[in-house]
Parts: sequence; C-alpha cells; structure tokens
Amino acid sequence: MIDTLKITKRLIHVKMDATQAEAIAESIAEVTNTDLATKADLANLKTELNDKINELNDKINSKATQILWVVVGVGALNWITQFFR
Repeated sequence: MIDTLKITKRLIHVKMDATQAEAIAESIAEVTNTDLATKADLANLKTELNDKINELNDKINSKATQILWVVVGVGALNWITQFFR
C-alpha cells in the first residue's frame, strides 16, 4: 500500500503546491494499487508451475514407457514370426 500522506508531505517539503502534491500522491496510489503480484504470490505461482511441470513429466515418462513396451513387443513378434516362415 502506498503511503499517500508521506508522498504529499515530501512533495510539499520541496515547495510543491499542496493541491498538486495531493493529486500526484493519489495518482501514484491509483496506478500502483492495481492487481500487483507480491513476492508471496510469485512464490506460490512458481510452486504451482513446478508441480504442474513435474506432473507433466511423470505423464510423459509413463507414455514413453508404454511406447517402449509396444516397440519391444513388435520387435519380439517380428523375431518370432521369422521362425515360422
């Protein structure tokens, strides 16, 4: 949260008109208060993304294992059929 009073006081301290100082401080507060992510938000998102990546890696590995067994099975069938020709 932006401390608009603190900003206003600083601007007045450097001889800015009080009305202008208040307007600037409020404008800064409006701009910065719009859906900003905190460090905690980013850390949570990172954890969620890493979990999803790990989940997808597990699925890929599972499918790769299934494909490998199919390839081995086809190879074995080809090898066996050579004896019955």
